[in-house]
Amino acid sequence: DLSKMYNSLVKSIDTPQLIREGFLSSPTYYTAKTELGKISTKMGDFDNKQLFEAYNKPGVYQNCIQKFLKHAPNDITVVFCVNREHTIKTYQSFIDAGISTTYVISGESKNVRTDRIKAFKNGDFQVLVNCGIAVAGFNYPEISCTLVDRDTKSLALWLKMAGRASRVIPGIKDKFKIIDMGSHLSRAGIGFWEQER
Repeated sequence: DLSKMYNSLVKSIDTPQLIREGFLSSPTYYTAKTELGKISTKMGDFDNKQLFEAYNKPGVYQNCIQKFLKHAPNDITVVFCVNREHTIKTYQSFIDAGISTTYVISGESKNVRTDRIKAFKNGDFQVLVNCGIAVAGFNYPEISCTLVDRDTKSLALWLKMAGRASRVIPGIKDKFKIIDMGSHLSRAGIGFWEQER
């Protein structure tokens, strides 16, 4: 009998409840499935090298830019990539398209990353491209679009990336966009960001 050991049971709050209570907003989805082919699984997720090979194609970079320009041309956006090289090449694609963009990756000095993130938050750039930097603990409620330019089998990673623009700003922002360049919505075990789990 657990009542002899515990006085109360604490249940963590879930995304649908946070939306109902006005702390998080509901997204509008835009999808563009990237043909991955057969990619191995390592430690429960896609093999990173093979995943990069699938996304490192001119047509995929072009499609990413087209989806952004079609669905979020005026949105403050954070883009999530596969690895460092993918981040830099995606950043360059945005620059080539005339979009005000910066990027952050691991391996650079903390000062460089801090300065670029500060400039992004100050409004000097519309888009921040990254790999694994703006996933957890990154707070900037003004982001109104997340562009997930990678695929993952990890529910936790998907939720962190997809929900990065979900914070509500009362009277200013109560909706956000998710541009999914993977196949998260259709894959078993992943699904919609805001669904009951």
